[in-house]
Amino acid sequence: MIRKLFPLLLALAVLLQGCGGLPGAGSSESEETRPHSAVLTPRPSLVEQIAGPQGQTYFKDVWRGDVDYSEMEYEHYEETWFWRYTEPFYRFAEEGGTAEEFSDADFELTDELYYVYTLMELMELRNSADPEDAEVEAEYLYAQDLYYKLSDEFNLALHALAVSPYVSLMEDVYSADLIEEYADYEGADEDEFSLYNQENELINEYYRLMAQEEIDTDAVGYVYLQLVELWNTEAELYGLDSYAEYAYYYDFARDYGPEDTRAVWDGVKESIVPLMQRYARSIWRGVERLESDDSFDCSLDAILDAMDGVLPQMSGELYTAFRYMQEHGLCDADLDPRKANTGYTMTLYYYNEPFIFNAPYGEFNDYMDMFHEFGHFTNAFYNRSDLLYGVSDFDLSELQSQGLEMLFTHYYDEIFGQYADAARSYALLRLIYSVVDGALYDEFQQRVFSEKDLTVERVNEIYAALYEEYGYVPYDGYETEWMFISHNFDMPFYYVSYCVSALGALELYQLAESDWDDALDKYLTICAMDTEEYYYSEAVEEVGLSDTFAPETYADIAAAMERSFR
Repeated sequence: MIRKLFPLLLALAVLLQGCGGLPGAGSSESEETRPHSAVLTPRPSLVEQIAGPQGQTYFKDVWRGDVDYSEMEYEHYEETWFWRYTEPFYRFAEEGGTAEEFSDADFELTDELYYVYTLMELMELRNSADPEDAEVEAEYLYAQDLYYKLSDEFNLALHALAVSPYVSLMEDVYSADLIEEYADYEGADEDEFSLYNQENELINEYYRLMAQEEIDTDAVGYVYLQLVELWNTEAELYGLDSYAEYAYYYDFARDYGPEDTRAVWDGVKESIVPLMQRYARSIWRGVERLESDDSFDCSLDAILDAMDGVLPQMSGELYTAFRYMQEHGLCDADLDPRKANTGYTMTLYYYNEPFIFNAPYGEFNDYMDMFHEFGHFTNAFYNRSDLLYGVSDFDLSELQSQGLEMLFTHYYDEIFGQYADAARSYALLRLIYSVVDGALYDEFQQRVFSEKDLTVERVNEIYAALYEEYGYVPYDGYETEWMFISHNFDMPFYYVSYCVSALGALELYQLAESDWDDALDKYLTICAMDTEEYYYSEAVEEVGLSDTFAPETYADIAAAMERSFR
């Protein structure tokens, strides 16, 4: 999955999605303007634009820090350090200045906020690596709070100039609409800040509880109740009827609302669930042979070796991103029992370098997880995300990752040898599970968040009913299975993106079976799309894939998959 940003100006960001307007962060500065040592020197890009199918290139090049992860040092940042970057704006508001002076000051302020955000990301990675480390958790919470405060100070500094007689200084850098938004900015609300802190603490408590050898489901359930109450309060502060509405709009910037996904639920139940029920058991029997072979290497080195062999055959541009990841150590997917049970790709914004974190199981599906995250990595590698104003379409992001999972199946004979057919069937089943679970958890969350007087027992009841409704067979303890899905605790309403995007990925698989070059062309076109500029619906329309909300889509995909499984 893609790691979302911690929101402060998300309402503003949604309004300005894809507009940009700020100079890029990450270029070099003099030591005199910075209290820390992370000064970057931009270098010429080393990226080779190697041709894809028919000699075509798909991706644009962007600036990157060209810095190894091991060289990215964390420092405990003090709030007062930031004031030297906001002070010029208050001076401009009082005395004026030149357009060049404003541009320079604006660049330095923005760059510094990128740096502070990246410090928080570095601590997040450490916290994910060992959620039981109390010292790391405390520093991570500090870094989260600090970024929130400094984002507010950033906005207040721009507000001061936007309402001053010298507002014209901003016009060469900011649009009229954005200047107006800054003029209207009133500062961080204390209630929102309190909710933000509580949310961070509860999410960290969840990961700490889930890292225990024995899971206390009562304690985990209580954490969830507190989060649901907190998130519903947040929606009320924004004047919205439901947190689902808030999440769909502010967190994920979707071009459809919670009510629209009812058609998705129905399509999944009617067409995809029966397909899963017919074939899951026989597929798992084939998988058991692979899992029982201790000689099959599921180590990270083996997975990376497989990618190193396959990616040059698939696309030189994908391979360029892979080499950069390897050369700069931008992946932590080693087996380690201390890790939080999660996997994600983030952009380390100050360096504009993606990073993959994953907690593997030491099983063959770790291959698929790595292929998945590398789809996210490639898109982030070739696109420069706007930290302050860009909001990604997560449905499209997940198509970029799940689509790559499907393309890799073309090379499964090379990767899995005698187990290729079993692994290929399992890869397809994974995507079917994504469709089913994406719909299940969206309906689960919408029902839970609308429930009055919620209890853990009631949450379990809702999940248990839906579990069977979506075709799963109950087992002892199944009613608490939802607790093991971290998205329910740190990114509610994300999961439907897996459903929507998996439908497109399964369609790419079917196309690859009959016309590999066309499927690869469509995938690379999609992977190159900036998720802050395209909606999923626009992307699939551009390359000719099916509409997720068309009733016939589900039956068509089920029929195609039926042929694949026979």
